[in-house]
Amino acid sequence: MARATIALLQALRPDVIFDRSFLSWWAYGPVLGYDVAYMPGLAAGLARLPDLRVVLLTATADELERRFNHQPDQWFGLEQIIAANARVPSIVDLLPETVARLTVDTTTSGPDDVFGQVVRFLHRDVLPSQPSDP
Repeated sequence: MARATIALLQALRPDVIFDRSFLSWWAYGPVLGYDVAYMPGLAAGLARLPDLRVVLLTATADELERRFNHQPDQWFGLEQIIAANARVPSIVDLLPETVARLTVDTTTSGPDDVFGQVVRFLHRDVLPSQPSDP
């Protein structure tokens, strides 16, 4: 899936946002009992995508519990979601230095604020070595 995703993005150069792309497996794989040691090699292929920008959304465990109690996830239990969320920030370590990235803690940011941060990030001429926080 990772190789196919990278090849499609490289060939088509679409303007897309992925939810639960292969990078999410870094967070969820170990929680579900799978080895993800092979993933850094696959993620290195993202360096071939010069305009790639990655946005990671996180929240505190308390906020995830509040959201889960309001609307449970049909695929994962609360403990799995909290454990995977704790791994999400380490996705940054998988990314080649050429990939611009933004991590947004959605705990206290409403949807409009998160949307605004992401739009500003996507429209900036960000070099990966520059801070990507708005």
